[in-house]
Formats: sequence, C-alpha cells, structure tokens
Amino acid sequence: MSLNDYLAKHYGSTTDTKRKSKKSERKKHVARGTNVVITEDDDSVFSLPPREETVRVPKQAQKRFKETSAWHSVQPASLEDAVDAEDEQPVIAEGADLVREYEAEQQQKKALERKARAERKAQEQAMKAEQALQAEKAQPDVEQIEPNAHVERYGLLTAHAVKEDADHQHKHRMRRMHAASSETSGRGAATVHRNKKGQVIDAEQQSRDEADKVERSKHLQALHTEWNKGAVQQKQRADEERRIERVRATGKVDYGNELDEERRAKQHWNDPALKFLEDKPKKTARVPEYKGQAPPNRFGIRPGYRWDGVDRSNGFEKDMLVSRASASARRAEDYSYSVADL
Repeated sequence: MSLNDYLAKHYGSTTDTKRKSKKSERKKHVARGTNVVITEDDDSVFSLPPREETVRVPKQAQKRFKETSAWHSVQPASLEDAVDAEDEQPVIAEGADLVREYEAEQQQKKALERKARAERKAQEQAMKAEQALQAEKAQPDVEQIEPNAHVERYGLLTAHAVKEDADHQHKHRMRRMHAASSETSGRGAATVHRNKKGQVIDAEQQSRDEADKVERSKHLQALHTEWNKGAVQQKQRADEERRIERVRATGKVDYGNELDEERRAKQHWNDPALKFLEDKPKKTARVPEYKGQAPPNRFGIRPGYRWDGVDRSNGFEKDMLVSRASASARRAEDYSYSVADL
C-alpha cells in the first residue's frame, strides 16, 4: 500500500481540499438604526460557517437590564439560509432593543428635567413679582402725596416760570420727606459724634473730661502761684484776713488787749531793754550763709557759706544785668529829651 493510498483511506482525499489562492471578497450588511454588522462570504455554501458576530451594548443599558448579557451573538440559522443572506434583511439583535429603550428613557428624563426647570423659573418670576408689589405698597405713592401733578417745562422760560418750578420741586421734596418714615429719613435720631480717627465717642463724656482738665489746670496754676510766694508774705496775708474778718463782725476797729499784746510781743532791734526780757526767742539751727559781697543775679540767690569769692560763671548774669540797666537808662534819657521843650 502506497503512502497516498494510506492517507486517502484514513484522512480522506487530498485533491478535494485545495483552498483558493485568492481570498474571496466578503460582503458586509449593516442594519439600519443599530450597531449590528453582518459579514458574509461569496462562497458561504462551500466554506466554513461564519464566525459569531457580537454587538456592544452601552454600560447604561447593562445597568438598566442586568438580567441580560451585555454581549449577544448574531449568526445565521443554517448554511442554507446563509446562501440567500444577501437578499434578506439582517436580523436585529436584542441589544438594539435595549439601546432604543435606553434612549427613550433618557429623552423622557430630559423632558422631565426641562419641565421642572420651567416650573422653577415660573416660581422665581412669581416671587420676584410679589416682592416688587410689596415694595411698591410699602413706598408712598407720589400721586397720593401730590394729587395735582406739576408738568415740567423745558426750553426758554421766564423768571416767573423758573421760580415756580423751583418752588414746586422744593414742596415736592418736603412732602416726600414728611411722608417717609423716621427710620428712612433719620428724623429724631441721636447725633453720632466721632473723633479725628473716625471712632464713635460720647460727646457728654468728652465735655466733662475737658471741664475736669480745665479745673485741674486752674488748681495747679493757683498752687504754683502760692509756691512762688514767701512764707512771711503768706503769714502777713493770713493775719490781715483775720483782722478784716474781726473788723467786719464788729463794724469798728478794736484797740483792746489783743492789739496791745500783739504790739508788746513784737521785738525791735533798737530796744534798750531787749536784753532784760525773760521770754527771749530761742535761737534755732540755721544753715550758715556767706558773709560778704557777691556778684548779683536775676533771682537774688546768695552763694554758699564755703564760697571762696572766685566768680567761675561765664558772665551771662553780669551781661544781662548790664544790658537791662543800659536799656532802662536809655529809656529815661529819651523821655527826658522828649519833654525838655515842654
């Protein structure tokens, strides 16, 4: 038995299984309104059955219809039906129905959204109209305030017409002002006082503070005036005030025992019997003073008792006193010269 006979017996004839060298052209059919593509060969009768074609379904349809698969097979029922596939209408897969149903659902959803949006817009317009109506009711009507409306005039006007228009506008403003509420016009509101920085302040408290400041300055000025006076002058003034009060009470000068005792207690430096007095004033400890001549100054301050007599100043006090003396002498000389001919 030859090799060819063995192969023909067990595997069939090799002459009938030759394939065409040229690829046969394939025909494609697309169903309208779907994504289904059906591909067929010209020699579909003598070739292998076509491969299964698939249809892709969107994810939204997969979520909507979970009971069905997202992928579906499309194939002819038999080889005999594939012969006349060119003349027949393609078969629409189940996924196309799902797509159409999904699109219809989306369109319905969009229609509902448009309807809800239109309703919201209508509600907003109605609310705005109601608010405008309330504002018009709250605001006083110009026609009610001024029933006799004045017609404004333009162009070349006389002085009387201009004055009449100005008076009318003034009356119109005053009527509107009186018709407005106190909160709107600020009628009767308290005055707000502010400082230089723009901060709100209390005017009454500020006036009280200023009055206290003036009172303190007057008191300090009086104290400085008292401090600048000597102790002897203050004692003399107090004694004089007591004497005046005593005279004011009686209406006459009293030269009685009190005046006699006061004069007896007074000591004189040239009294020859001063050394015989029993109640001599006791000497008190005093700061020693410099005894001798010293250069003068504006304040009459004496030098210390340990001064050695050497003037160590810059001569300002001396020059000032000399200039004052020369100015005074010049004024006296000028005056005497001016009245010499009288």
